Amino acid sequence: STFVSTYILDATYIDPDQDDLQFNWYIDGNLASSDYKYYNPEGMVSELELNFETSGEYVLEVHVTDILPEGEYYDDPITVLKTWNVIVHEEGADNIAPVVVSTTESTNIPHDGYPETTSAMIELSADGTDENEHDLTYQWFFNDLEISEVSQDNSFSYEVEDQGLYEFVVRVCDCYTCTDLNVVAEVGEEQNAAPIANAGQDKVVELSGYWSCSEESCEFIYEVENLILDGLENSSDPEGDPLTYTWTKVEGPEAEFEYLDNSSISITVPKPESLENIELIFELEVVDSYLDYSVDNISVVINSLYKESSIDILEGTYLYSLDVMENDLSVGSVFEDLVPVNSHKIVSQGRVAFWNGDQWLGSLQEVDPREGYWILSPDDLDNNELEVIGSIENVGIPYDCSIEYDLNYGANLISYTGSAQALDINDAIPMDQYPEFYDCPGDKSIINSGSAAHYDPILGWVGSLEEIKANEGYWIKTCAPFTFSWSCEEDLSARVSNLSSEKLDRYPDGFDYAQSMHQAFYFIKDAKVNGVELNDDAWIIAYNDNVVVGARQWSGAYTDIPFMGYDNTEKTIGYAEAGDRPTFKVYYPSTGELIDMDATEVSVWSNNSITFVEALSATTESLLPSDIVLENAYPNPFNPSTRIAFSVPSDMHVDLSIYDINGRMVEQLINDFKLAGSYDINWDASMNASGVYFIRFNADGNMHTQKILLVK
Repeated sequence: STFVSTYILDATYIDPDQDDLQFNWYIDGNLASSDYKYYNPEGMVSELELNFETSGEYVLEVHVTDILPEGEYYDDPITVLKTWNVIVHEEGADNIAPVVVSTTESTNIPHDGYPETTSAMIELSADGTDENEHDLTYQWFFNDLEISEVSQDNSFSYEVEDQGLYEFVVRVCDCYTCTDLNVVAEVGEEQNAAPIANAGQDKVVELSGYWSCSEESCEFIYEVENLILDGLENSSDPEGDPLTYTWTKVEGPEAEFEYLDNSSISITVPKPESLENIELIFELEVVDSYLDYSVDNISVVINSLYKESSIDILEGTYLYSLDVMENDLSVGSVFEDLVPVNSHKIVSQGRVAFWNGDQWLGSLQEVDPREGYWILSPDDLDNNELEVIGSIENVGIPYDCSIEYDLNYGANLISYTGSAQALDINDAIPMDQYPEFYDCPGDKSIINSGSAAHYDPILGWVGSLEEIKANEGYWIKTCAPFTFSWSCEEDLSARVSNLSSEKLDRYPDGFDYAQSMHQAFYFIKDAKVNGVELNDDAWIIAYNDNVVVGARQWSGAYTDIPFMGYDNTEKTIGYAEAGDRPTFKVYYPSTGELIDMDATEVSVWSNNSITFVEALSATTESLLPSDIVLENAYPNPFNPSTRIAFSVPSDMHVDLSIYDINGRMVEQLINDFKLAGSYDINWDASMNASGVYFIRFNADGNMHTQKILLVK
């Protein structure tokens, strides 16, 4: 019933003479509209809207005339025209029939657990599209009979009695035309889907535990003992049929398990005894009531707690602690890497083991994770740095902060088992956790190889030992017994980042000494020369008679001076023994001056003792030598270096040189002007052959000669 059509045209013209334009529109020769447009340099536009009430063909024209003034001096107006042929179609003439596609899917007799069921419901559906976007209707036919009403719903449910092929027709219409489509649907026999066995995601068992120690030994206690696998949790049956479950271990070492119910089992987790993880493969079989089945495997990986450990073996005598427990705790197994590098002696607190060439002998037969160990290794004493001569390689469960130490009154040689690789000395024994350590009257100290820290109630921790490190052993001296564990906080390592990264030199050139298992520390509160406090260039050298037994660069009040004792080794002959009293000198490497220091009361030496010296002092004016002196070189014989000391009573030129047995100069050590005083210099003969050499000392024409022997 629609008979109106609208059509809009517009025309744009320009005029080179810049004249106004008159637009006259005609339909089939009849004037439909006139439009006057003033000149516009952008162009003049006239628009015509046409309404047609009947279909047919129409001729449309526009006449455009420029507007000129009248008179003999003006040209005649010029008219141009444009013609269109317009065809108006009847409604529906351009209609396009709907397009239909079947979306009906084949089906099966539904599964209900009863095989005799034959009927099925077919869900008929089709999708129609109309290019003219008209509304569509649907009607379904079967065997030329209508089976549905006309509806805008594109789907219809129809029940059939048995399996087979069924042919339907769907008629899809818009308001003008219809389209019929044959739709074929297949009904299949009743289906049974097999159950879905799902043993679950593969599992990784992260073992954990803690150390439990008795008076004799320590044992690692595992906390994870059982693992549960549940077949019901993830397995299913598409039709909801009842299921039965069967578990079988198909791969891996022996592992005990038991059923908790008809679908789940509990596995006793086996524990790895090496670096290798353990993998168990379990198979789950699931069967439904139609005896259809499926299987699935699950992998259970038990991660080993065992770790590789590598601890550098340093030359000389050094305190160590171990970080893993091997399966075999015998000294011969744990320390087997010591023999190839000739480290033939191990000492703990009260026990010792030594290598006799065939086996380890002594009271130390098995290691204890709570103990620290002195290891005596070869030491050439050829430089100021501890060289690595080998490593202790072990595999085992790492020791950790769960290990407890029962500390007795006095000195306790223990290991470090904290979580942090390095621990600030202020975090070593927290005051809020161990008040008994800080409240008792007496010595509170921590000592390792050549360094010590002492707790002062006012100053806190003082001394050169600023951090506790992994793989090192420590003496803890306490005035009260208490039970102690190292910190479990791993981030405590960050607190030591502000500590000096510079290595602590053991001694200046020419004052080398060997680290001993027996050591004491003298904390110097104040040290002055001529009333002036020592600067950072100064070193305090400790002597037992004339033997150098310790040295420390001055770092201010409470600088700790190590004082080594005789530990029954050849390299510590002449070192302190009980009752010996130390003496001290100050040495300036920049000038070579070596000055005797007077001390306030100094206690006699005893192993692991911490002693405080109120002050060291010297007055150089009173120490000026009265004669030209070349002192005996020490040591002599030597390898590879020896210290040469001399004195001059006044300012003079000094020439100090080394000659071989043939009279050839090997090295000139000094050729310079020296002020009155005592001097010390070290000659390193590493590059020279063994043999006899001579020291020639010439001070302003005063000649002194001394024979020395290099033995390599």
